[in-house]
Amino acid sequence: MFVNGEKKQHLFERIKGLSRIFFAFSWVSLVALGGGYSMLSVYRHELVRLKIVSDPGEVLDAIARAQSLPGPIAVNFAAVMGKKLGGFSGLLTAVSGVVIPPILVIITLGKLLLKYREVEYLSGFLYGVRIVVVAMLASLVLDMLKRYRRSNWEYVLLVLAVVALIFDVPGVPVFLAMVLIGIFWRRVEE
Repeated sequence: MFVNGEKKQHLFERIKGLSRIFFAFSWVSLVALGGGYSMLSVYRHELVRLKIVSDPGEVLDAIARAQSLPGPIAVNFAAVMGKKLGGFSGLLTAVSGVVIPPILVIITLGKLLLKYREVEYLSGFLYGVRIVVVAMLASLVLDMLKRYRRSNWEYVLLVLAVVALIFDVPGVPVFLAMVLIGIFWRRVEE
């Protein structure tokens, strides 16, 4: 099958764009330890730095949409952002970039951790990773709080939810209580 020069150029640009999406999502998936939520702040930074997205607000909007979907947040974010960047093929590319590298790393590290689990440096590294993950989550939460205007009442709910979780109240009842209080408060405000 022969393809004229214009179609070749379009195809080349499309493949180049999908490759950039795959490598951006793969890179973050490899370097952002701690799971999906810790990855979101790194995605925000990297997608803007690599000029895949021009406005950080687009990334925050995609995060908000991804949170409303069932399933792992990193995969949901990749699906939402990938679709926005490259349509259905962008969605598949971004999700592949998020999923494939950790699978390979988990298989490899699983074997190594079983073999060397008693090494002091390894346990120290894993302890340090936990601290970094908390800092990355805090950064994301602060950025989201700055972006969206909140009432004082919403800040009170946030503090109450955090205090409840600190005192080991299970997450589901805290979530349900905050939703019910929020619904009630909105009706009172109207």
